[in-house]
Amino acid sequence: MPRIAKKGPRPAPWSVRGVTAEARNAAIAAAHREGQTLGEWLDRAIRQSIKAERAGELAPTLETTLAELVKTMQAQNARLEAVEARRGLFGALWPRKAA
Repeated sequence: MPRIAKKGPRPAPWSVRGVTAEARNAAIAAAHREGQTLGEWLDRAIRQSIKAERAGELAPTLETTLAELVKTMQAQNARLEAVEARRGLFGALWPRKAA
C-alpha cells in the first residue's frame, strides 16, 4: 500500500514499481519536450487519465445502448400485442407472427 505524503515541506518519496525502462524513458522525453519536470508531467498525465476515465463512465456504452434498444422494442411489441388482443374478431383477419 502506498504511503500517503505528510503535510509539510517535504513529501514522502514515491517510487513506482513495475514501470518499464521504455515507459520511463518515454515519460522523461515527453516531460522534457513540454518543458516540465517528470513529476509535473506525471501529475498532469495521471489527472488527465482519471478525468477521461470518469467521463467515459458517464458516456453510454454500446452494451447499454443496445440493452435500452432491446427494452424499448420489447415494450413496443407488448403494446402491439395488446392492441391485437383488443381487436377481437378483427384480429383473425391479420395473421399473427409466430413467436
